Order: sequence, then structure tokens, then C-alpha cells
Amino acid sequence: MRIWLSCKTNRIEWVDCAKSFAIFFVVLLHAGLPAPFRSFVRMFLIPVFFFMSGFFAKVNTEISYSYFLKNKIRTIVFPYIYFNIINYLFWLLIGRHYGIGTDQDMAFWRPILGMLYGNAPMLTHCVPLWFLSCLFVVENVYFICFRHIKKVSYKLLLLVVFAVLGYVVYKFQTFLLPWGINAAMSMILFYGAGNIIKDLSWLEKLGTIKKTVLFGVMICSFIIMWIVQSFQQGETKVFINQYGNYVCFFVGACVGIIFFCAFAIICTGGIKRFPWLFHIFSYIGQNTLAILCLHLMAGSFIKAVTVFIFDLPLSIYANIWVMFLYSILSVILLLPVIAFINRYAPFCLGRSYEKNPS
Repeated sequence: MRIWLSCKTNRIEWVDCAKSFAIFFVVLLHAGLPAPFRSFVRMFLIPVFFFMSGFFAKVNTEISYSYFLKNKIRTIVFPYIYFNIINYLFWLLIGRHYGIGTDQDMAFWRPILGMLYGNAPMLTHCVPLWFLSCLFVVENVYFICFRHIKKVSYKLLLLVVFAVLGYVVYKFQTFLLPWGINAAMSMILFYGAGNIIKDLSWLEKLGTIKKTVLFGVMICSFIIMWIVQSFQQGETKVFINQYGNYVCFFVGACVGIIFFCAFAIICTGGIKRFPWLFHIFSYIGQNTLAILCLHLMAGSFIKAVTVFIFDLPLSIYANIWVMFLYSILSVILLLPVIAFINRYAPFCLGRSYEKNPS
């Protein structure tokens, strides 16, 4: 299994597991999570992804912007294009003709326009791809504005400026700008926070914190999130730049990131007792891009099997336990697909071919 599911090991262990949990919540959310749970998860889930993206980002002040831009086109824009094409063909040939939300009346060229504009409402064939276009904007803006700032205090001050700018954009927006620019102004705060925190010397020691302390942090964070949610005035929908009460959203998102990291550290400690299971979670955490872009197709396949082979109604997916099983199966189904892409088509993920694949 280690040969097939090859992954890097020279990283902070709990971070990869955290990414695997985050992508599972994405799959679960798109499975149709009920409103109370959906509102809670949406409060922090997308900020967690931008936080993790910033955590793994390297802002090299010695490279030119043109070099940086070429790299981001290879690692973000090309995967965005490749997976858009794959999902569009699936939608055109199959997805629009079957299922509950058929789109037979929609012109075939509408999703193509959505690919160019890069916003969630227009990406009918695969809404989650909006994250890549928005991430591209966030990373470019962050590189341009933060690359020459050395002091952490100045970086934090500039992040606050972007948070205020995000509020202005949110409050006065009349339409969504291309490539998630609206949401990007707010998400830069979480991306930047992850990028700043990754360089702190005590970060690697987080995994050694006692479980009782982490459980206490989780409980306190959970309580704060539920209190904040009651004042939020609507459900958080980052993909269309809607937050309800903006201050409540930021408080809930920041506390949610703390809650999620504590949860990931605790779970990682338990998973590490089973090396094979830990290896799978690490592998999933290092391949969240493919799962983000393909999980809807995997889910459609599972539902097709449910209806056409087992003759069961789609209404069974309204059950929360069925949703969990469906989400787990969707991820498992994608593991061999990910292994194939990593070995034979890594360019789809913005990666290079390995010289000596094992």
C-alpha cells in the first residue's frame, strides 16, 4: 500500500491529517448536510482551507513576479482548466440528463462561460472549482503586497486593512467580480494568518500538547462558535461572498480554525497508533486538490449504482448516516484515481513527473 499510495513524510504530521478531515467535510457538505450542521461547518470550513493554503505557501522575495505568476499558472490555473474540462464533459454527456437537478434546458455553452468568469454560480458543472480561481487571486495579491514586508506587526496590520476592504466589498457589492475577487479580499486574512503562523518556532510543539488541554480548547471554541452563530444573521456562503454579520463571521471563522486544528491534532494522535491508517490519511491530505475537483463525479457514480443496480430511491441520502457513508465511499473511490493521476498525469495537479516512480 505504501508503494501505491506514496506520500511525503517530512512534514508536520497533524497538518496533512487536518487537510484530510477538511476535504471530508467538503464532501459531506456537498452530500446535503442538514441546515443546523451545514451552517456550523460553513462558518469555518473555507477559512480553514485558505489558512492551510497560506500555511504551505512560500513567499520567496528573491524571485520576480513573472516567475511567481508562471508557477501559479502551472499549479493552479492549469489544474483549474483540466478539471473544468473533465467535469464539463461529464456534465454535458451524463450529468445534465440524469438525477434530481437536471440541466437539460441550459445551453451547452453556459458552463464554458462560467469557466472563463470563474465564479461559483456560473460553474454549473462543478461549483467547487471556484476555490481554485479565488485562491489564484489570493496568492497573487498576497505575493505582491506582502513579499517585501519583514515585520510580523506590519503584516498583521496589512491583513486588517484587507479585512476592512473585504467588508467594504461585501457590504456594497452589486455583482460578483470574476475569479472570486469579492471573496478573495476577505480570505486574504486567513491565508496570511496561515503563512505567518507557519514560521513560528513553537508550531511543531503543538503535537505534544496534552489531550486534556486540547479537549478544553475544543470545547471552549465550540461554545464560542455556537454563540457567535446565533448572532450571525444568516448562513456563511463564501463562494458568493455572503457572511451575514461580518464581525461574527470573522470571530467564528478564527475560533473555528482553532477548533479544527485542535480536533486534527487529537485525531492524529489516535490515528498514528495504526501506521497504515495514518499513511492513508496523510495521503488524502496531500491530494485534496483531486478530491475537491472530482468528488462530485464520484458521488454521482455512487448514486447511479444505488438507483440502477440496487433499485433504491435517492431519498435515502437524506439520512445523516447515509451521508457519512456516501462521503467516505466517495473519497475511497477516488484513491485509485488519484494514484493514477499522480503517476501518469501529474500535470493535471500542477506537478511534475517523478524521475523514479516506485
